[in-house]
Amino acid sequence: MYRITCDGITLYEPDNPVLQLISGTLKTGQNIAGTLTFVLAPTHPYLSRIKARIDAGTFPFDINDEDIHMSVESVLTARIGDLGKKLHTARSRNDQVALDLRMYLRNETSKIIALTKDVLAALVEQAGAHKGDILPGYTHLQRAQPITFGHHLMAYAMMLLRDIDRMQDAVRRMNVSPIGCCALAGTTYDTDRLF
Repeated sequence: MYRITCDGITLYEPDNPVLQLISGTLKTGQNIAGTLTFVLAPTHPYLSRIKARIDAGTFPFDINDEDIHMSVESVLTARIGDLGKKLHTARSRNDQVALDLRMYLRNETSKIIALTKDVLAALVEQAGAHKGDILPGYTHLQRAQPITFGHHLMAYAMMLLRDIDRMQDAVRRMNVSPIGCCALAGTTYDTDRLF
């Protein structure tokens, strides 16, 4: 057994379950476990069962596995033999973590876009309700010209439209798969980088 310390602080100790959870990546993997492996092979019956167990919270995560991908491979290999080890063909664990992160962020960004559109709709509704309410407009901290409160609200609506556009562009950029980059210089297997 070994112990990792830095400046007198214990960073890893094999017998300490709290430090194992902090230093491992299983916790992160549990949050996004239903994304990676199952998109790549959704029709495989064993993978479907593993996904169902993860979703139900009954998957036997082993803290000794480095990450969620090793846990899935271990369980799959135990069920179907050496064929389960081919799960990582043309994809390093780094590729898989990068893909997990992209898919997680794409999903969360889509939710943020939907919520932003709700705020935008409320602003537009209130702008319509206040299109005749006059207030002073300011420029350089000085009163400039009369404007309506509706126009003032629409300025914020335009800002949100730009934010939505930026988020949609980010989602478009996330739709390139890192699978096949592998640890260094790619793979000889034909991989589909667009998903």
